[in-house]
Amino acid sequence: MFAAGAAASIFEMTPPIRGLALTDLRDTFGEIHDGHKHEATDIMEPRGTPLRAVVSGTIRKLFLSKPGGNTIYQFDDMGVYCYYYAHLDGYAEGLREGKRVERGEVIGFVGSTGNADTRSPHLHFAIAELGPDRLWWKGTAVDPYPFLVAAVNEGEVADDLLLLAAANEMPGGAQTYTASMGLKNAALFALIGTILLAVLLLAGFIRDLVSFVHGVVAAITLLTSGIHLLASLSVAVFFYVFHRSQP
Repeated sequence: MFAAGAAASIFEMTPPIRGLALTDLRDTFGEIHDGHKHEATDIMEPRGTPLRAVVSGTIRKLFLSKPGGNTIYQFDDMGVYCYYYAHLDGYAEGLREGKRVERGEVIGFVGSTGNADTRSPHLHFAIAELGPDRLWWKGTAVDPYPFLVAAVNEGEVADDLLLLAAANEMPGGAQTYTASMGLKNAALFALIGTILLAVLLLAGFIRDLVSFVHGVVAAITLLTSGIHLLASLSVAVFFYVFHRSQP
């Protein structure tokens, strides 16, 4: 059960990294890191990758900590959720505590500060549901993974809509969009065709196998009938010879 006001924040997140794909996401919320529950999602990205605010809201705290390095605590507009970004290489120019930021605005850059492996720069992203006192360092952890997945999926749909809108405003744009969507559809149809062909081949193999089994059964039945007939003839011949040999 999520807090009132969630519809204005957690369900309307945008990906923290532009171009993020589902393959870039892994649910690490329940993993044990350094002896305690992780309660966050790690997103591996090159050092210096721009980090974007997932929702509109206020920068509540910029904090340098031993485990998190350069961190950002952002409250949403309703003060319901706190969004935490850690291991940052640095902050966006002009970023300060109390500043309002818009959804999708660059607020920092991916890094490996704090206790992160310097060879593996990444974003440590967490969400906390704030209590009535609304303290930036205190809250109930919420698994960000399903909301990141939803944000990425929504972003892909939005990209298609933007591409369509741009196509309608430029010469030849509609053809470009149609070609782009045509490639997607062609790939989908090719996959479906391959699956159908595999099903047909399998059905043909099963049909041939059934026919072969029927043939073997028929051959065994014929052989059995032949053996019975031969046995009957043998018995008849035996009695015939036996009777002829009697005085």
